[in-house]
Amino acid sequence: MLKYINVTLAVLSLSAIGFFMAVQRSCSATWFRPAGVHVLSIGLDLSTGRVDTSGQYPTSSAAGFALHIVPEFVAQAAIEPGILGLIDTITRLTVETPDGSGGWRDVSAHFFYGRPDGCPLISPGGFQRGQFNIHWYSDWPESSLTRVELREFVQRFNHTWLSGFRVSGAAFTFWLQPDSDLNANNSLTFRVCIETQSGKKWVERIDINRVLTTSECREFLQKITNGDSITLLYDTCTPRFRHFIFIDHNRRARFYESLVRFNFYESDQNDYADFLEKQANLPPADLPADLPRQWVVVHPYQNKFYAYYPSDFGNHFRVQLNEKAFVGHHMDGLELEALHSVSKPEAGVWEVLFVTGKRIKVVQVSPGSPVWRWQFSGWDRLMVPAERLRELPVLVNYCEEQKQLEFDFEE
Repeated sequence: MLKYINVTLAVLSLSAIGFFMAVQRSCSATWFRPAGVHVLSIGLDLSTGRVDTSGQYPTSSAAGFALHIVPEFVAQAAIEPGILGLIDTITRLTVETPDGSGGWRDVSAHFFYGRPDGCPLISPGGFQRGQFNIHWYSDWPESSLTRVELREFVQRFNHTWLSGFRVSGAAFTFWLQPDSDLNANNSLTFRVCIETQSGKKWVERIDINRVLTTSECREFLQKITNGDSITLLYDTCTPRFRHFIFIDHNRRARFYESLVRFNFYESDQNDYADFLEKQANLPPADLPADLPRQWVVVHPYQNKFYAYYPSDFGNHFRVQLNEKAFVGHHMDGLELEALHSVSKPEAGVWEVLFVTGKRIKVVQVSPGSPVWRWQFSGWDRLMVPAERLRELPVLVNYCEEQKQLEFDFEE
């Protein structure tokens, strides 16, 4: 009898052990592995904690990128108490920028995971990816740390830090170090590279562009103009590139000074000296006393006339008249013609005659107006005597960093 009892107990023990092992197996964790990644540029308003994904951020904002890992779930049992970690380890997470010679250099040390100093909390809002709401994630659980290096992020991420469900709804935030020399670039291109132990690889390239806020742009404009006297027509404003097109209504604006300069460059002086030498035997022309000697081109725009401060002063046309010559200032140098005479056949009309027999007819657009139309074979220009240029507002095409396309007055 005791023998049968011992056998029965043994069978029951084995059954219990088998049941316990089955339960243990059925309760084992379901794991996940990276099936895809999404990377996007982000900027952070430090005062509000709001994240911007436009790719253009004010200089006062922190800038970086967000990483969303798309998990693929790997079920190991029917009963799943939770998703605990990765089944495919991330072996590489790096950030690279162009090295200037066709390659890329690693700048991972210039970035950190977490949230920037001065921002107590990043707003929970995120973005929509398919049917899922993705939220910004910057926490470092069970720690007072607010920033860690990329390698630390990878180490903790690989060791069941977050569940797969948490990962699928998280956009991890990475930011430029505040003391990084990359912050000096108003436009930054970089790529994020990820590899896993199984051999999967992702590379995504993104751009960050710095811009100035409206108030910062206005502050800069105040430095070059009396800001209250302008009408702003166009602006592109970044920390290292500022292009403004505006109308300055201040008749004492400094822009007029450059427009009425008639200085010769050294090469122009040589050309002018050679021209006068060839005309040495010609008698000087008799110019009327009331004929303005210096003229500046102007432009019509929206039924008004404007002086124009160009981006490239090679496009600024001016004319000088003296007893020996008609001198036109062009982009390609001087236009020189020997002057024969200037007559005034009627009020509001001048006729300029060259030694070659060619003529220019100069007609005032309306009585009392400072604007005159110069009509010559092949061209027609609106001009104003230099001493009356300040009677017109000046339209300014301003960019210190590089030459821009000139303003199209016909649009």
